[in-house]
Amino acid sequence: MNVADRIAQFEQLVQEDPTSDITYFSLGSAYAEAGRHQDAATSYERCIALNMNMSRAYQLAAEQYIKLDEKEKALRLLNDGFE
Repeated sequence: MNVADRIAQFEQLVQEDPTSDITYFSLGSAYAEAGRHQDAATSYERCIALNMNMSRAYQLAAEQYIKLDEKEKALRLLNDGFE
């Protein structure tokens, strides 16, 4: 399955269950693979909002913000994830 198909699949899954942290995490990963950094960061942050204990989501969201040259957002997320 290519990345566009995975994105479509995960977008459909979050529509069906907007409370699934792991689905937002997976959607973020697919967006990141496609180079859609803002969408990926937003999806990872939605994952964090649903599950503050998903430490990897903080790191991956921060990586996307670094790629977007939004270092302050990245630093905030890394600090929040560390805490």
